Amino acid sequence: MEINFNEKELGEVANKFLSALGDVRIVTFEGDLGAGKTTLILSICKALGVEDDMGSPTFPIIHEYADKDDNPV
Repeated sequence: MEINFNEKELGEVANKFLSALGDVRIVTFEGDLGAGKTTLILSICKALGVEDDMGSPTFPIIHEYADKDDNPV
């Protein structure tokens, strides 16, 4: 099954995802190359208020950003 979202819809998906997480603080993403993991993660970080330059979380061991309240993401 293939599901596609435009940029606005992806922002809404990110917000719904964050709401569904509740107090969960660790999430893993798994999928084929090109599945959209990085795009979704960047949208989630944007929804959290991250203003840092972000890249693919796949290659480094740890990517840490700060949200609008300076909490680690």
